[in-house]
Amino acid sequence: MKFSVFADLHHYPGVFMGGTDEDMALIQNRALAENCRFIIHAGDFCHGPSHVREYVEKYNNFSIPTYHCLGNHDSDSTSYAETLALYNMSDGHYFFDDSGYRFIICDPNYYKLDGEYIHYDLGNYYKHGKERDWMPPDPRSCRTENSTTRFP
Repeated sequence: MKFSVFADLHHYPGVFMGGTDEDMALIQNRALAENCRFIIHAGDFCHGPSHVREYVEKYNNFSIPTYHCLGNHDSDSTSYAETLALYNMSDGHYFFDDSGYRFIICDPNYYKLDGEYIHYDLGNYYKHGKERDWMPPDPRSCRTENSTTRFP
């Protein structure tokens, strides 16, 4: 089985030079040419999907299945909850099955403060240098900084 994986596209028009429409086309065309079963981005697709919905939809609605893994910058300027919705993810941790294999997606974008794991949300992790980059033992018990609602 073949699949395509890429990371750190960092689509951020006017700020970064990479992550252009041409870069996306190269990724997608290569996956087609190689007869890949799916494409998965492994973090930092863009710096705020709510600002580049058309770009996100171009990836989400491609002719072969596409999946997202969250990177620290994916919810820099779009809330974590909205980022999940725009990326068609019900949670940062999920799995999918393909050709008899199970692919498990984990979300390590938490900081730990006073014993509590808090998800990166709207750039909140920048002010927590040493507390960053944690994988909580049970993500369902975590929260976002802007919400006390627990994950399902």
